[in-house]
Amino acid sequence: MKSDFRLNLRTWIISIPFRNFASAFFLGLMCVDPASADERADALFENSIRPVLVETCFRCHGDTKISGGLRVDSREALLLGGESGASIVLGKPEDSLLVKAVKRHADVSAMPPDKDKALRPEQVAAFEDWIRAKAHWPKLTKKFENKTHWAYEPLKALDPPTVRISQSEGSRTEGRLAYVNLIDAFIRAKQKEGNFVHAPATDKVTLIRRATFDLTGLPPTPSEVAAFEMDSSPTAFTKLIDRLLESSDYGRRWGRHWLDVVRYADTAGETADYPVPLAWRYRNYVIDAFNADKPYDQFLREQIAGDVLAIHGPPERYAEQVIATGYLAISRRFGFDSENYHHLTIQDTIDTLGQSVLGLSLGCARCHDHKFDDISMNDYYGLYAIFDSSRYAFPGSEQKQKFRSLAPLIPPSEAIPKWRAFDQRVASIASKLVKAKLPVPAAILRSLNDIDGDFEMQAPANGGSNGVLVPPWLYEGKIAVTNAAQSPFKNLYAGGKVGASIGADIGEYHISQALYPRRTSKDCRVLHVNLDFRVQAVDAKAHGVHRFWLGSMSASKAVVVSISADSVSLQIDDIVERISHVKPNEWHNLQLNLSLAERTVSGSVGTLTNATTFANKPLMSGWSGTLDLVVLESSRSDPSRLPSIELDNLGIQVEPIPSPFTAPAATAPTTANLAGHEQDQDSSALSSELRELIGTGGDFELQNAGEAPSNPLNAGPNSVVRIAAGSQSPYRNLYPLGEHGIH
Repeated sequence: MKSDFRLNLRTWIISIPFRNFASAFFLGLMCVDPASADERADALFENSIRPVLVETCFRCHGDTKISGGLRVDSREALLLGGESGASIVLGKPEDSLLVKAVKRHADVSAMPPDKDKALRPEQVAAFEDWIRAKAHWPKLTKKFENKTHWAYEPLKALDPPTVRISQSEGSRTEGRLAYVNLIDAFIRAKQKEGNFVHAPATDKVTLIRRATFDLTGLPPTPSEVAAFEMDSSPTAFTKLIDRLLESSDYGRRWGRHWLDVVRYADTAGETADYPVPLAWRYRNYVIDAFNADKPYDQFLREQIAGDVLAIHGPPERYAEQVIATGYLAISRRFGFDSENYHHLTIQDTIDTLGQSVLGLSLGCARCHDHKFDDISMNDYYGLYAIFDSSRYAFPGSEQKQKFRSLAPLIPPSEAIPKWRAFDQRVASIASKLVKAKLPVPAAILRSLNDIDGDFEMQAPANGGSNGVLVPPWLYEGKIAVTNAAQSPFKNLYAGGKVGASIGADIGEYHISQALYPRRTSKDCRVLHVNLDFRVQAVDAKAHGVHRFWLGSMSASKAVVVSISADSVSLQIDDIVERISHVKPNEWHNLQLNLSLAERTVSGSVGTLTNATTFANKPLMSGWSGTLDLVVLESSRSDPSRLPSIELDNLGIQVEPIPSPFTAPAATAPTTANLAGHEQDQDSSALSSELRELIGTGGDFELQNAGEAPSNPLNAGPNSVVRIAAGSQSPYRNLYPLGEHGIH
């Protein structure tokens, strides 16, 4: 059939003289279907014009009030206009008051009045196109109504309906009070409207099975069924429900529903779906919250802002509230190097927040105002800014196969000294193993509160990688992370392999990050700062200045240090005071002690052979009093060529930072001291201690259940050895309660 049709069509075309065919063809191209033109005009109005008029203008111009005598709910009303004249001039958007108002011309009242609610350029352009096309108004468009969706209406109390039950419907007593609870009254009222008859009361065996499966996901035991059947008291079912709700199985059953909603997984979700060995803590928090019948509002607050609540809450609940923020920490990671796709992780966080808490898909507002829900792009990016200023734990990725940046389960005042002691101990053990020419297990773990001041959470430049900075750092310009930029000083970070390198004459650059928690004189008497730097040998023309400053995000600086090819200077308002000479190619240590209450700074600059101190210099007079930002950047006011500089070991903390020139040097045994059997014994003990320190050792808690042990055990994927929950030892003399062992 199809081949016959093609043959007939070909014959028909051939039978037409070519000139006539061509004329007919081009004449057909010139014809415009009026219906399609009307459809395009309708689409322009419904998609771009009507939503703005209804959502932005109608409330003040046609709904409960008519400001300036203007209505916007019909074409005729816009042509008639208000006290200022016609709102639109057909075919002439440039002469239309409506366009001038939304463009915020100086000679008319801006609409909408609030500047932050001004129409976007594409919305203004749509109104210009609409007026230029004679302001088409569809015949079938709906009447303008400023209705609020039922989901946004405030909750209100309703009196339950009174429902009568006939004897034929069951043996229950007549009247509303015959129901177990008032929800039954609403259900029965709707059944009555539809002439439905409810099912008769079930037998007790079926009832206990339903209740037990519903609340625990498990069947009742024969003894439980028998006990329930024998209980003839009127409270038998109530006692059954109370017992099931008190069961730990209840939290496991219903916690799973919440974990499904918030997309819980034991893996990160990026290219390799890297394991997240500590995700179980959040899972257990959810289970415990259900079993404790935690109020829903508290349940939400702890998951979204538990770290903030923990700081101001009771110490005994600090760990629980921090763990609750696993709701955010388990957000999906993306790509091979997930840190470079962090914006997608934030998008996943916002999507999950909207769907799990609000019942809304917020993702649409990432690109445009939501067409159906009351969510604007401003709302979306307001949420984005909140989560962009939050620090996410790093679960590991295909490129960086280790987790780090973990949230401490004790307050920062306790955690920072413990992390420093941890770093010192790890560095000491690693040093001994290196000196003995023995392998060193990887041991870079960091607190989420640490600013990564030694850049060890970055990937060094190698091969095709530039070693560019990733969160928590923000940067602009050509900045690399390299092994050559590692400082020799160990007073702050005891171990390390990389630092940040800024090449000579790279132009403008900027490195920064927010400081958490922010500091003021009310909560911090003195803040201590450390920075190591090395200026490379330069030519005579490199007179540019690198600036290091601390201050607030409102751009008010507290202290500004300038580093050039030959000096370190302190800026005090308009005065620049030289405080130390700089030796090219030599590492320097800068320390600042900021007295926030007295608004002064003291400190030192030095090398291994020489140090200069300064005291009680005033902070910048325009400083706001808040410290929440640290910046390393080129001096934008100085166009001179920059000398190259390497930076490492930036620290900002309330605890004093020892000087690198007075800190005791760690000693390490030599290979000669570890000879024969004693060497094997010591190296084994050192490796074991290091593995225990970094949390990948003998309790197997960072391994994945059901899989072969991974690093550092490395049993191999085909091994018959498996990590199993059933192999957990009951003894607690070495490790706290865990869930895994070797099977």
